[in-house]
Amino acid sequence: MTPSKNPFPGINPFIESQLSWIGFHGLFLGELVGFLNEELPENFVAHLEERCYVSTPRQGSYPDVVVLRTVPNQPLESRGGSAIMERPVVSVGMHPTGTVPLAPLVRERFVTVRDLRRNRAVTLVIELLSPANKDRWDPGHASYLRNQETLLGSETHLVELDFLRGGEHTVASPKLELVKWGAWDYLVSLHRAGADSCDFWLNALEGALPEIYLPLMPDAQGVEVALQTIYERTWAKGAFWREIDYQLPLKPAVSEGQKGWLAGIIGTV
Repeated sequence: MTPSKNPFPGINPFIESQLSWIGFHGLFLGELVGFLNEELPENFVAHLEERCYVSTPRQGSYPDVVVLRTVPNQPLESRGGSAIMERPVVSVGMHPTGTVPLAPLVRERFVTVRDLRRNRAVTLVIELLSPANKDRWDPGHASYLRNQETLLGSETHLVELDFLRGGEHTVASPKLELVKWGAWDYLVSLHRAGADSCDFWLNALEGALPEIYLPLMPDAQGVEVALQTIYERTWAKGAFWREIDYQLPLKPAVSEGQKGWLAGIIGTV
């Protein structure tokens, strides 16, 4: 097998395990936008857009106030019969009192399809979930759910691509209903505008990503997308094989039934 070829029939799980998701996320959505603009009807256009939110460090990661220098051995003084602790004296000279990290501004990309006949109205949104979106303690999780709720109540179709085995169930398709169909590793959820249900595609690690149908408007033909083709284009352009070490443990670990299969795949690399 050539080093540049993805050894897995579908998603290479080592991307989630070892590499920054940001690089893959941006490349995949860029490839998807390019494909859509080749296939969409004349009056529709796909764009790569982004939303921003402030990500604050978790509690306990740094102190609320940093005092660099105080007056040593400040005594207690008796004033009016009460013991009063003198306030610490904070340095105000040329040297800073201390250093605290800024809350980083996080930018998350997603794809929109707009209808040029209807004043560029957004008819379809495609989300590729990131690890932050699936971490209930991360601000990215709450930000994602707020956007999801807005879209579910709108006239816009919503497609959610979950290519991460780890983290919380986050897509709109209810987990309690999906488990009736068996186990899965990856998931695609489609909520059609105005519907009270979701279409979904369940995908095992051992299989290729599905071909899905993206709806547009009642008077416009939708688009079929072979997700595995988009994935392989992303894999090739990202040169991910140069960074992956297949000797490192895979996280999250695979199921007991998948261990032998995984070892056989790694043995071909």
